Parts: sequence; C-alpha cells; structure tokens
Amino acid sequence: MEIDLPEDLTQRLKQRAASGMSEIDVIRQGLDALDWQDGERLAIQEGIEAMAAGQVGDFHEFDRQFRQQHGIAPDAS
Repeated sequence: MEIDLPEDLTQRLKQRAASGMSEIDVIRQGLDALDWQDGERLAIQEGIEAMAAGQVGDFHEFDRQFRQQHGIAPDAS
C-alpha cells in the first residue's frame, strides 16, 4: 500500500524520526494511541449507558470494598 502524505504530515513524521525512531514506529505509535483512545471512549460510553439504565452502585461502598480487598487504609479525609 502506498499513501501520499500532505507536506505538513511528512514534516511531522520526519521530525519524529529525527529523534531516533523509525518512521514505521512513529506511525505505529500514532495508531496505537488512536486505538487506546477508542477503547477509552467505549468504556466511558458503556459507563454512561449503565448509569442511564440504573445499573450503578454506591461509590462509597465500592471504595470501602476495594480498599479492604487490596489492603488500602480507609481514606483519612
């Protein structure tokens, strides 16, 4: 596959590559970052939908159980 990049992207790619990364690694990291953002957006959307559907629990109870399970002292505040 060949892709013609606009000059601004070509310059940005060259700048990143000049720091020691290969151009392929720069592109790979950019795509990895986009994949991570997509996953974060999906998780947030699922949380919003669960909240709208009433599928939520009390945060303080969750916090208490989580701290107890992981040996974390109760919040002093």
